[in-house]
Amino acid sequence: MTSNRNLSIGLVVNTYAGIGGEAALKGSDGAARDRALEYLDASEKTLRTPQRLAQMLALVESNDIHWLTGEASLGAEYLAASDIDNISIVYSPKSADSPTTAIDTRSVCLALLNKDCDLIVFCGGDGTARDVFDVIGHRVPCLGLPSGVKMQSGVFAISPAATASVINHIVDHDLTQIAEQDVRDIDEQALRQGKVRSQYYGSLMVPDEPRYLQNLKIGGIEHEPLVLDDLADYLTEMMFDSEAIFLVGPGSTTAHWMERLGLPNTLVGFDAIQDGQHLQSDLTGRDIDVLLGGDIEVFIVITPTGNQGILLGRGNQQLTPLVIQQVKKRQWLIISAKSKLKALEGRPLIVDTNDSSLDKQLCGLYPVVTGYNDRVLYPISTSYE
Repeated sequence: MTSNRNLSIGLVVNTYAGIGGEAALKGSDGAARDRALEYLDASEKTLRTPQRLAQMLALVESNDIHWLTGEASLGAEYLAASDIDNISIVYSPKSADSPTTAIDTRSVCLALLNKDCDLIVFCGGDGTARDVFDVIGHRVPCLGLPSGVKMQSGVFAISPAATASVINHIVDHDLTQIAEQDVRDIDEQALRQGKVRSQYYGSLMVPDEPRYLQNLKIGGIEHEPLVLDDLADYLTEMMFDSEAIFLVGPGSTTAHWMERLGLPNTLVGFDAIQDGQHLQSDLTGRDIDVLLGGDIEVFIVITPTGNQGILLGRGNQQLTPLVIQQVKKRQWLIISAKSKLKALEGRPLIVDTNDSSLDKQLCGLYPVVTGYNDRVLYPISTSYE
């Protein structure tokens, strides 16, 4: 990057990233995208990625950035909507009426390679990161704005605000190191069948800003069996002592409890149980909204992602801002082995709900169940700072 010209940033947008989250579809590939679009139409909801991109652009402090991007929903229309006019269109899809695909993502990246940009910001999830890697490799620094359903890779900022902060540091010519970070992806078809298959796919060169970047997710951490048993026993006792409905979220810790109960478990999704009985599998955001609006008390059982410490916004997007606004603090049952919390080395748990005002309301100290009748107070924040 030189100092005698404006910063040149390539923008790659997967408009449909994250579309399957609220609809409990686990991803946005292929037929899942069509079903998710039907769900959004019925709910009168809007796409997630444009919202998150608008949040980021509103916080970028420089008007001197030269943005290079694709036509229309590949990036240009969102920049224009944010009153940004220093735009160069580097790629136009063959059909403006057809939904964009991975081919368009790769084509934008290929065009950006020929434009000597300083940084590529891409909006999407692990699948988008994989497409970017396929074309860019290590040739241009990249930064992911997290917009997908599942984000295992270490190439994403923790939120739209964090993405903007990294860009602002670079604009201010703050010394920014570049580090190699993993791109990982999950087989979405296998995920819908209750199997988690994450594998290393490659790596991108990413601005090395630990305060703003999410860690690589480590799944299936081996906790001491007794700790998981203690957590499960505590939750079971709590359930049988009440008439409440428990919404059991994704994660290996919650899966262990469901296994102890002998109940079917949606590995990456929410199940409703009551008094030891299974009520409903793989709830959507609408399903959860209905339960919260009923007469029976509801508890939401969630656990932070391993190594990342992200509590809301990764893999549990069925908990929409509308849903979360109905949940009182006492209704959250956050569970975690102490070893998982210690691995965060003092960093807070992160919330990234796609509503920055709501994220701020959620900040504070929360009780985290770490064993049988054992709780610790742990901070929740919007960033690692």
